[in-house]
Amino acid sequence: MKDNIFSDILFLDGAMGSLLLESVEDLPEPPEAINVTDPQIVIDIHNRYAASGSDAVYTNTFGVNRLKVGDRVSELINAGIDCALSSNATYVGLDIGPLGKIVGDSITFEEAYDLFAEIILAAKGREIDFIAIETMMDLGEVKAAILAAKENCDLPVIVSMTFDERGKSPFGVTPAAFAITAESLRVAAIGANCSVGPDKMYDIARELVTHTSRPVFIKANAGLPVITDGKVIYDITPDEYAAHIARIHRLGVNIFGGCCGTTPDFVAAMKAVISDTLRPAPIPQGAYLCSARRVVTVDHTITVGERINPTGKKRFQQALRNEELDYIIGEGVTQMENGAEILDVNLGLNGIDEQGLMRRIVDRLNLVTDAVIMADSSDPAVLECAVRRTPGKGVINSVNGSESSLDNVLPIAAKYGWAVIGLTLDEQGIPATVEGRVNIAKRIIERAAALGIPREDVYIDCLTMAEAGERGNAMLTLQSHKSIAALGCHTALGLSNVSFGMPRREELNRAFYRMAAEQGLTLAIINPSMLNGETSQQAYDFLLNRPNSAERYIAYADQSAVTVAPTREAPTIMSAILSGQKELAVRLTQETLGDLSPMDIVNGQIIPALDRAGELFEKGKYFLPQLIGCADSASAVFDILRSGLPTDNSDKGLLLLATVKGDIHEIGKNIVKAVVENYGYRVIDLGKDVDYDVIIQAIDDHYPCVLGLSALMTTTAENMAETIRRVRKKYPNIEILIGGAVITEEFAMVNGATYCHDAADTVKKMKAYYGN
Repeated sequence: MKDNIFSDILFLDGAMGSLLLESVEDLPEPPEAINVTDPQIVIDIHNRYAASGSDAVYTNTFGVNRLKVGDRVSELINAGIDCALSSNATYVGLDIGPLGKIVGDSITFEEAYDLFAEIILAAKGREIDFIAIETMMDLGEVKAAILAAKENCDLPVIVSMTFDERGKSPFGVTPAAFAITAESLRVAAIGANCSVGPDKMYDIARELVTHTSRPVFIKANAGLPVITDGKVIYDITPDEYAAHIARIHRLGVNIFGGCCGTTPDFVAAMKAVISDTLRPAPIPQGAYLCSARRVVTVDHTITVGERINPTGKKRFQQALRNEELDYIIGEGVTQMENGAEILDVNLGLNGIDEQGLMRRIVDRLNLVTDAVIMADSSDPAVLECAVRRTPGKGVINSVNGSESSLDNVLPIAAKYGWAVIGLTLDEQGIPATVEGRVNIAKRIIERAAALGIPREDVYIDCLTMAEAGERGNAMLTLQSHKSIAALGCHTALGLSNVSFGMPRREELNRAFYRMAAEQGLTLAIINPSMLNGETSQQAYDFLLNRPNSAERYIAYADQSAVTVAPTREAPTIMSAILSGQKELAVRLTQETLGDLSPMDIVNGQIIPALDRAGELFEKGKYFLPQLIGCADSASAVFDILRSGLPTDNSDKGLLLLATVKGDIHEIGKNIVKAVVENYGYRVIDLGKDVDYDVIIQAIDDHYPCVLGLSALMTTTAENMAETIRRVRKKYPNIEILIGGAVITEEFAMVNGATYCHDAADTVKKMKAYYGN
C-alpha cells in the first residue's frame, strides 16, 4: 500500500447497501451472504464505484460479527475481501460496523473486544490496505474496536461515528469527544458517516477538524429517505451533494465518500467539483480531556473530585469490602452535582480484588455520569484495566521519578494516549527543595516525551505535605508549583494533605485551593463540596507561615461558631432511578413498602422518574446510557411492586414490539419495552430482525393489540415500510407505532403509521389509543 494514502485527496465509495437493494430482489440472510451466493453482484458494485472515481472501496462486511452471523464470520469476511480484491479498486478497506450491544451494559468491554478481534483475525494475511470502522454510536465500542484492530494487525485504522442533527450520537457523544479519543489512540483518519445529509454534516466536520490533527473524512447520506412505491428515495441529488461536500472541503476535509442512498453518480459529482489541492485543516489549539459525553478544555483550574478513595474513610472501606457499588457510585454522582469535572477513582484497599472492582466501578460511572475519569492506583495492572475500558481521554494518577514507576506507568499513558500526573518524588523520597522537585519533574517530562507523550499531557504534582507537621510546607509547594509551571507543562495538586492535624480542615483546604488557583493550578484534587464558603485571614496567614499564625488560627477555630456543613439530601427511589443506581432503588423500595402501597410508589416515584428522564432526553441532557440505566432501575423496582399492584392497573393494553427484518439493533426497542411495561401495559417482545410472517402471526394470535416497530438503520427503513404494508393488507385498522434513529414523522405519515419520538412518546400514544 502507498504510504499514508490518507494524507492525500482520497475518494471512498458510497452505499453498498443501497445498490444491493436495487440489484437483488430478495437479499439472503444475513445480507453479506451474497458475497458467497452471488459474488459477481458485489464485484460489479465495487467496479461501478471504482469507475466513478472511488480510490478505495469498503468490503461488503458491515454486519459481519459473531452476534449476527454465528460461526460464519471467517467465511463471510474472506468472501467479502475476495469480492473487493477482484474489483478494479485501487485500495480496499475491511468494513466493520457496530455490534448492536451496549458496551459496559449488555456486553462487557472484553466481550466486545473479542468479537472485533475475531473479525480482524479472520482477515489476517489478506492483501487489504486498511481497516474501516464505521457508523459507531458508542465511544466505548469505538475504543474496543480500535484496540482490537491495532493489537491484532499492522494495517492503518480509520474510524467514523454517526451523529444526528444536534451534532450528537444517540449515546450523547459529540464530534469533539470522538476526535479527542480517536486521536489519543493514533488512528490514521477520523470521520463521520450516516444519519444526516451533507448539509447537516458541515458543523460536524468543522468540530472534527478543530479537535484532531489527523486527516478527516466525511461519508454523508443522500439526504432524508422517503418510501415511494415501496422504494427508498433520497431527497438530495448528486450535484447538490457535491456542492455541500465542496464547502466541507474548504474546512480542511480531504477524504470523501457517501453513505446511505449515495450511488456512483454521487462519487463522480464530488470528483468533478473537488480539485487535487489539499486544503489545510486548522491546527488544534490547547489541551483537552474528555469522557464519552463531556469535553474538558484545559484552560482553567479544574476540580477533580477526591471522594472515591478509601484512605481515612471507614464507611467507604466497608462499602469496598461489601461491594456496595451504589454507595461508591453515589459518591461520584454527588461530586459531579457539586461541580467536579473529573473523578479520581482510587480503590486501593488491602484484602479486596482491586482490579475486579475497578473494572465494575468505571463501567458504572461511565454509564451514569459524564465524568472524565482519573485512574488512581499504585498497581500498574489496575491502572491499565481502568484506562483500557474507559471511553474518552482521562488522566492516570500517577507516575513518579523512580525508575520502576517510569518504566511501568508511562508506557500505559503512551499506549492509550492518556494524560498522566507526575509526582515529584523518587527512590530518595520527596525533595526538601524547589530545585529537587523541579529536577524530578524535568526527568518525568523527558521520559514521557521519549515515549511520544506530549508535554501538554503531563501534569506535575509537586506534592502537598501537612503544614502542621513542618511549617513552610505549603509555601514550598506553591513555590515549586510556580517553577514547574514555567517548564510549560500543566500542574496538579492533591490539596487536602495541607490541613492534616489542624481544626476546621475544610477552611484551610479552601484557602490553599484559592492560593494555588491564583498561581494557575490546572488540576485541583479536592472535595468539591468544600469549595463554597468563607475563608478567614487566619487561614491564609497559617498557610503563608506568618509568625504565630498557627496559634492564632487554632484560637480562631476554637472561638468561632462551628459551621455544620450542609448534609447531602437523602436519596429517594426517584433520584436513584434517575441516576441509574438500581441496587439503591431496590433497597429504598423494599424499605418504603411498609409505609407506601405499591401503587403509591409507582405513581409517586417510578412514573415521575420516567417522565423526568424523558424530558431530559428530549432536551439533550440525557442520552441512551442514562435512559437505559434509568429503565433498568425502574424495571427492577417494578418487579418488586408488580405482585402488589391492582389487577386492573397492571394490564392496560397490549403492545407487540419488534425490530424489523434485517435490523439487529435492540437498544431503542428494549428501552420502549421497559418504559411501557412500567406504565402498566403488557408487552410481547418479538425480538430483533423479525420476519414479516412472524409479526403477522403474532398479530393473529393476540389481536386486538398495538404493533410497535423499531429500525435504527436507514438500510432497514424499507423493511419497516414493507412490514407496515403487509400488516395493513390483513389488518387495515390496527394501530402501528414506529420509531428509531432514522425514522421521521414524515416517514410515518407516508407509510400510514404513527411516529413515536421516544419511549415516553410511545406511552403517550398508548394512552391515547387505549383511553387510559
